[in-house]
Formats: sequence, structure tokens, C-alpha cells
Amino acid sequence: MEGLTLLRNSLLVPTERELCFLLLGYPLFLSRTEATLLRYLITNKTISTKHLTGRSANTLAAKICGINKKAHRISGRRLILFSDGAYRFNPYL
Repeated sequence: MEGLTLLRNSLLVPTERELCFLLLGYPLFLSRTEATLLRYLITNKTISTKHLTGRSANTLAAKICGINKKAHRISGRRLILFSDGAYRFNPYL
């Protein structure tokens, strides 16, 4: 399931507030960096780690983990999964 599909099915909807999204109809409050990453993922469908250095990849992983922890409280599942060297939306959400 891709980012745009998530938006069409109203599973994940950006709100007028910059740092808030609706996940399954519930508010998902994120930090500025997490919100930027999520908006990037919605637009581009994947975040590749191919050209990242070790420290940058670890920082990205930590931010994705923060998003997933907050999403897990709402849905009981991770919102973003890592496979084949890239982060993508969870197709089983």
C-alpha cells in the first residue's frame, strides 16, 4: 500500500496543523522532524538509505522508530516498515 493509497483510504490524513496527522481517525502528534519525514514519505512513497552514511542512517532509523511508537499506540501496528534498503508504509495497516 503506497502513501497516496493511504491518503485515499483515509487511513493517514494530514491536518491543517503542521505537526499533526490523523491515523485511523485519531490524532498522531509528531515532532517537526518526524512530520517532515512522514510528509516526504507520503509524497515519494519510499525513503532510501542507499546513499546515507552510518550516522545518518542511524538518525533516520531513530526518527522512524519514534513515528512507529506513536502510530503503534493508535493502530497496534508499525506505520513504516524497512525492506530492501528503503522505508515504506506498512501495507497491512
